Amino acid sequence: MAYSKQERLEIGRKVNEGKLKIKDIAKQLNVSLSCISIWKKSYRESVGLSSSKSKRAKVSDSSYKNMNNEQLKKELMRKDIEIERLKKGYVVRGCDGKKEFVSLNKLNIKS
Repeated sequence: MAYSKQERLEIGRKVNEGKLKIKDIAKQLNVSLSCISIWKKSYRESVGLSSSKSKRAKVSDSSYKNMNNEQLKKELMRKDIEIERLKKGYVVRGCDGKKEFVSLNKLNIKS
């Protein structure tokens, strides 16, 4: 069954407000979960609500604005180190004596 734009936005609104669960409405309407997610996103865009991705970007931008020069230099150095590790194919999780070196292949290469 085809749904009008208004019907899709109304379903998106109800899902966004938590009145309907995506799984339940998808099963009831016999449409895919991704369809309902797209309708929810369309609703959010139609009313001017920002996505969670854009919120994350704003938070990091504002945190850089509040840093002094020394903090910015340390953050830049940390990012450079992270980039070099990624080039070599691993990331570091944990800190101090509990560091774990994890390869991008999901194999632990050093503890």
